[in-house]
Amino acid sequence: GVAATERACVEDARRVGLLVKAGRQEQVPVEGQTVTLEPEEVLVQSRQASGYSLATEGGWAVGLDTALAPELVEEGLGRDLVRAVQQLRKAAGFDLSQRIALLVRQPGEASRLPGVLENFGDYVQHETLAEELRLVDQDYPGLSDIDWGTETLRLSVEPVTAVTG
Repeated sequence: GVAATERACVEDARRVGLLVKAGRQEQVPVEGQTVTLEPEEVLVQSRQASGYSLATEGGWAVGLDTALAPELVEEGLGRDLVRAVQQLRKAAGFDLSQRIALLVRQPGEASRLPGVLENFGDYVQHETLAEELRLVDQDYPGLSDIDWGTETLRLSVEPVTAVTG
């Protein structure tokens, strides 16, 4: 079928490319006739497939899949959330050991925040000394807009005082 024909065309292109790079001519069938391709008549260009990084040197080539697994993307977003909270802590003038409450505007349906908090919430809390995470309404006072991946989060931090008994 079509897939077999496409594979054959790719294989033919590879074969011709290798021969031309070696300085040899190649004969190819075109509409029932045989055409001779001279090396100077053929331009051979390589391009890497989308989602891959390719490096060549000394006759060797290495290709790496650059697509990020969803887990890695979430981990990166978790780290970015920690960075944002640390900046809010600094702006608020909190002591390094100050325990906080992290206030987050209720995220929209398409937000990645619930998944990130489910999988990396403990990490975020540990790194930011957040004793609690509270979802708040849009009009909660003191929320700051934070660029987070492709989203804008609205966050705030408040000090939490130790309860002595």
